[in-house]
Amino acid sequence: MPTSGAVQAAATGMRPEKSVARSAPMRCMPMYQHTKPTTVRERRDALVSALEEHFPGTEVSGIAAGLHVIAALPGRYGPRDRFLERAAAARVAVRALAHYREAVEEGGGAAEDGVRLVLGYAHLSPARIHEGVRLMGDAVRG
Repeated sequence: MPTSGAVQAAATGMRPEKSVARSAPMRCMPMYQHTKPTTVRERRDALVSALEEHFPGTEVSGIAAGLHVIAALPGRYGPRDRFLERAAAARVAVRALAHYREAVEEGGGAAEDGVRLVLGYAHLSPARIHEGVRLMGDAVRG
């Protein structure tokens, strides 16, 4: 005996999503999913705010690119290698902008001592973003 999508949804603890076309298959989503998902803008704003709080004077660029920013930290947080070691010790995964330019710098360019980071935020909640920046700040100050 065939069962309807509504009966199957009730039996599995799922609720059916609204379908646009009658012939389209019914999709289900968990009933506990009542919170509004965070937007990319909320995540980006959380990152910029956390950088302002924990790394005052940081210049942020690349915001219009979408899912990451370039953060140029003030010189007091360098040199870059020491900063990256301390961040790694605090279990915060970050990459310097220079990491992405290594192939270009093979021609003998001078090493950059400033701390310029590429920080992605697409897959993190605003709370995790703030926590990661706080941990990074604690690591380089301590």
